[in-house]
Amino acid sequence: MQNLPLYPERSETHGLALGRQRDMLLQRATEQPRRFADSLEKLLGECVFETLRLTGAPVARQAVAAVQTGGAEGEVEQRDLVGLIRGQLEALSTIRERAESSPGLTESLLRDVHRLSTPGSEGAYRTEPIPAQFAGTTPSRPELISDKVANLCDWLSVESGRGMHPPEKAALAFARLLEISPFEHGNFRTGHLLLSFFAFADRYPPFFLRLDDAEVVREEVKRAMAFETLPLVNRLAGSVASSLSFCLEALSAPSSDSERRS
Repeated sequence: MQNLPLYPERSETHGLALGRQRDMLLQRATEQPRRFADSLEKLLGECVFETLRLTGAPVARQAVAAVQTGGAEGEVEQRDLVGLIRGQLEALSTIRERAESSPGLTESLLRDVHRLSTPGSEGAYRTEPIPAQFAGTTPSRPELISDKVANLCDWLSVESGRGMHPPEKAALAFARLLEISPFEHGNFRTGHLLLSFFAFADRYPPFFLRLDDAEVVREEVKRAMAFETLPLVNRLAGSVASSLSFCLEALSAPSSDSERRS
């Protein structure tokens, strides 16, 4: 398996700490399924919000929440954002369904996520060269894209890939997909949404990057493409930890009057 980023020595302690938090969350979720579902819904909305902001869409949290609750037509001022937000939500729903039924990333899922999240896309790989998004990199030639994506998916599915923690797998896939740039547009958006595939596949809540960290993230992605992956892995591990903490805090909050009556 050639040209895949290499990882430094892994921290089993760090991975085990995340695993213990996840197991605690899953146990509490069986006791409070409604709260757990609500907390996941909020995280999905936040993922959509940050995905769109990171890719230049002028979206507000209130707009995402309005689309999630079905009240978008009267609450979202920019009509073109409604379809864009729905597309991201549909892509995340598809990611979750595929991850829960089959833990391996596939070309089919990659294409479907791009089709759903990118207006006007049919999920087809590009057929022409495109400019590089990152200095010092060259997007793959069109005739090599399918083989390179398949190579990545295969590598993640073998024993060495399966043994990695979700932040490690997500960092590898994200950097590699951005390096390949399989689509004419929407590569960052597609790769960012797919981070949560590796969360759902291992029963973690969704995780994502934030616009406030965009400049640092860009540098970390460039370093990951040059085989220095630890900074990006650590950032994604921090995002996983934040999602776990958000859900655990939601399940630990005192019950409201409406919850006690239900």
